[in-house]
Amino acid sequence: MICPEPALETSECVVTEPLAEIFAVFVKGELTEVEWFRNFDGTNFDDLIVKEVMVYVRDPIGFVDHRITTRIWYYEDGTASPDVKVTIKYYPSKLDKFRESSKKRSNNVKLLQGNVMDMIVETAGLADPMQAIGLGVMFMDSLSAQISMYEREGSPAFAQAVAADTTNTWLEGQPSALGGTTIREYILEQLT
Repeated sequence: MICPEPALETSECVVTEPLAEIFAVFVKGELTEVEWFRNFDGTNFDDLIVKEVMVYVRDPIGFVDHRITTRIWYYEDGTASPDVKVTIKYYPSKLDKFRESSKKRSNNVKLLQGNVMDMIVETAGLADPMQAIGLGVMFMDSLSAQISMYEREGSPAFAQAVAADTTNTWLEGQPSALGGTTIREYILEQLT
């Protein structure tokens, strides 16, 4: 069995070489899955070594109370080891809860920026992709105060500004990956 890093070594799991790449999955800014692979060719990940799955448990107000992380190691033949490691991270103080919420919202904005830029390039119909990216950058810059309030405190001002925008027609674009959903609807869904 190969381990992802020395800190995770056990008697059955010995690090033999460093990992090549990591693939992370975020849902609305929350890290929910990380897969560590030996190889990445620029397009495809290959030879899964360890997978971490995170589940967040919330208090009645909606703040994270604790996160349960399950680590699954994979044998060189690609099968999962029956031995898993489960850890729990608690967020005991209000400050811990606020920091985690702020981090989640900040991650969400970064993910939205990248995804929306790709959607604008696909749907705006501009000959130069850099023009399409420029539209997205100007849009995000124009909402920097609302984005900052969203990241810091979860303010609805960012979503309200996106919903009310009438000048950026690209918001009505329908990227193929969204199956009829507009860019505006995608952004609003990610912010709720």
